[in-house]
Amino acid sequence: MVHGQFSHSTQSKQEAIKRGYQYQDANGVDGINQVGNLYFHPHYVTLDHKVNKARCSELLFESSNLQIMCWKCNREKGDNNNFEAEHTLNFVRDLAKEALNRYKFL
Repeated sequence: MVHGQFSHSTQSKQEAIKRGYQYQDANGVDGINQVGNLYFHPHYVTLDHKVNKARCSELLFESSNLQIMCWKCNREKGDNNNFEAEHTLNFVRDLAKEALNRYKFL
């Protein structure tokens, strides 16, 4: 969590809000990513385990089980191993809804 830390973080909550680091989660609750006394940009890059390391500890150091993910998405994912499939399904549903609204049946 060191690379880019100073250009994408601040020790001031007010400065973090001013920089636009505050975001709303899926429940509409405002949040700012914080570790210790540092506030980070919501799309600060993190390293994530695809399959939860607590459930499948043998994959802890397996490179095929690692992915780069923005901090905000990583927090939303949490321990949900099905996050990517659910996220894709929601995207496809939204895309279909938009297409049906835009292009009406004759």
